[in-house]
Amino acid sequence: MRAILWVVTLCLLVSTGTSTTKKIHHNIEDLPPCNDCVDCEGAVLRKVEGKEYHGREADYVVVGAGTSGSILASRLAEAGNTVILLEAGGTTQREFVNDPQENTTTVFDVPLEWLEICRNPEFKRYQWEVRGTPKVSIAKGIGGCSIHNAMLYMRGIAADFEDWPLGWKFVDVLPYYKKSENNSFYPPSDFHGGSGPIQISTPPSSYHDSITPRFVGAFQELGYGFVSDFNGPVTAVLPEITGEKGRLGAGYLQFAIRNGVRDSSAVAYFGEKHPASLTKAYMNLHGECVEPKKKGKSSGTSSRPSSSAISSSVEKGSATDHDNGDARIQRLPPTLQDPAPNNPKKVHSKLRIFGHCHATKILFSEEKGKKEKTKEEAEEPSSTPTSTTGPSAQGVRYVRLDGNEKPKCQCAAFAKKEVVLSAGTINSAKLLLLSGIGDKEHLRSFNISVVSDVPGVGQNFMDGAYAILQYEAPELRFERCEQFSPYFEYEQMKNGIRDNGGRIGSTPMSRVAQCNKQWEKYIGGGRKGIYGTPGFFAGGFMQSPGNGRPNIQITLHPYDKVNQQPWAFKANKRSKMPYNACNDKQNCTDSTSSNVGTGRVITLEVAHNLPKSRGYVRLESADPMMPARLHGNYLTVKSDVDSLIWAVQQVRTLFNTENLKDVTGKELLPGVAIQSPEQLKRYIKCATTDPDETSSCLNPNAPVVGHLAGTCKMGDFDLDDMAVVDPLLRVKGVQSLRVVDASVMPSLPSGNTHATCMMIAEKAADLILERAEFPPQFEGS
Repeated sequence: MRAILWVVTLCLLVSTGTSTTKKIHHNIEDLPPCNDCVDCEGAVLRKVEGKEYHGREADYVVVGAGTSGSILASRLAEAGNTVILLEAGGTTQREFVNDPQENTTTVFDVPLEWLEICRNPEFKRYQWEVRGTPKVSIAKGIGGCSIHNAMLYMRGIAADFEDWPLGWKFVDVLPYYKKSENNSFYPPSDFHGGSGPIQISTPPSSYHDSITPRFVGAFQELGYGFVSDFNGPVTAVLPEITGEKGRLGAGYLQFAIRNGVRDSSAVAYFGEKHPASLTKAYMNLHGECVEPKKKGKSSGTSSRPSSSAISSSVEKGSATDHDNGDARIQRLPPTLQDPAPNNPKKVHSKLRIFGHCHATKILFSEEKGKKEKTKEEAEEPSSTPTSTTGPSAQGVRYVRLDGNEKPKCQCAAFAKKEVVLSAGTINSAKLLLLSGIGDKEHLRSFNISVVSDVPGVGQNFMDGAYAILQYEAPELRFERCEQFSPYFEYEQMKNGIRDNGGRIGSTPMSRVAQCNKQWEKYIGGGRKGIYGTPGFFAGGFMQSPGNGRPNIQITLHPYDKVNQQPWAFKANKRSKMPYNACNDKQNCTDSTSSNVGTGRVITLEVAHNLPKSRGYVRLESADPMMPARLHGNYLTVKSDVDSLIWAVQQVRTLFNTENLKDVTGKELLPGVAIQSPEQLKRYIKCATTDPDETSSCLNPNAPVVGHLAGTCKMGDFDLDDMAVVDPLLRVKGVQSLRVVDASVMPSLPSGNTHATCMMIAEKAADLILERAEFPPQFEGS
């Protein structure tokens, strides 16, 4: 399979071919119980849905340690609740490495490596498999997408929330944007927070390339404003009412980076050495017992022996299996290592994180409208409102994965109060469907018992689409390595891969030396230098005709994001590949531009963030280990394509301004031959630069933004038949179950989704803890 990998703010894997995977059906019911659910202190045995399950217990069970789940679990634990946080992936950043040394660095820590994580096949195990088109990339590991996105911090604006339910308007959510924020550039104000866990910073201008300030100035030449703060007062402007430009214009970007290190949600909220973390976390990746069960104490469990029927040899091998798997990148230069697992420590923590645990089903009470309670719960009045009558979520069944990501044993996490899904836009919908919540006909087609008929589950899938433009930049001076990471330089020098120009990979040896110099500056200089930045610094917003708010986001990358992939020269040779910088009838190793491969090429990502096209997510199997299928339906609405055609034309105008025309040269993508609206339409939809092809198509591998959202839509059940959760984020038709992640967004924000995911989690925590003011019609309804 030949592939080129593309990333905007959330990484996207684009594949030029299709593959078939043999279906392997996993009978979860036949798996033995995991040792730690039987033999460890606190293990319980509960009968749910007519079956007995060994497991662990907490006030709350949260599924998914990603951007939203990490924040929510930490806030609940900070308030004094016990929390079990289930994560299918493993360790990521240095905070979770066992006894990290001062200079311990993982690929997930280094801001410049954000693209490397997605394009390097060595990190495939940190990605969920999703079938269908296009091929999206979803992070799997502690921190979720906050450990592999571009760290760009861009909130929604006031107009974005006009379509959201009561209680979720801009005035309601602004305090929660601020709550997570510790902005090192802008002081605390009505729009910025100064004491939140996550550091938001702006790279200093000394790191800027020579093109970036001219790009910002070019917007002003066209009559746009200079946006001094994309997350400041401009976010509160309603242009259709005030006539102000708001966020329209260009400026410098803000990122979730703390002192040259990625500040993911997981690290910021429960990293043991992070200066702002809220709580300590007991991290168990392999099912070890910190405290074996005391003799004579049953803890509500059976007297099942610890090893005779549970395949203790498999359990014993689990830590080694994952150690080998997580240490696979030891072939890299020793300073850039994949993290080893963090061994469990005996810490007094309300938050317990179970890694390599894949949630397979939500467990519900057998009697509708009644939650089965422990003796202790029955003595305490409940303060948690229920969304409706119906079965009550008791917990989550999960399987523990071995070093090959295969299920080896099963367990359950029981919730005294509530279960919360924070598994992301694809997997939260998938888990609801597997658990019997969704369209009844779809569920019955897989012989899944219907718990609640909610036709909106998996529907309303939203994401943006983008086009690429490239220009020569002969005067560009940007001291960095195009390959981003020492990994590629190391592998290329070792393997001696050369193209026709005598270069190693696509990077001249002089730039390899420069890359190594920058790396040494980063490692030895307190995480300073270009590796402490994401490698891009400026962006801008435009508004296409017919849209009521800034819907076009333009990001300048001062390097060649297309042909600088090490496989691009080889794979593109005499072949038709997406977004090739030369006509597909030419030999792409003999580039049409002498600047390709020299670092004197710039790339612009032109994203339409507010599309009208909608897709959906569906099951392919009742087997919980099988991936879901995405029907993305990108660019199926004509206005979405028209907006991108307009945007490409506007960028061309931008590069004809005084600021840019003298420092940039030939247009490489889409190229001067692509001019008519029909040609631009084909370029955008089909990812081809061939001007002779005019037939319509929809290339499933065309680049998409990666702002996945909407499959568990939030809304008023009385007004919206497709709503999955109410404005308190409670799932329709059941009790004690909520969804807290990007899937609840009823519509997309006009910027990146990462900041809004953090906001949703912060607000959800207050809703669950009943600390948030809310319209009375939803409270306790």
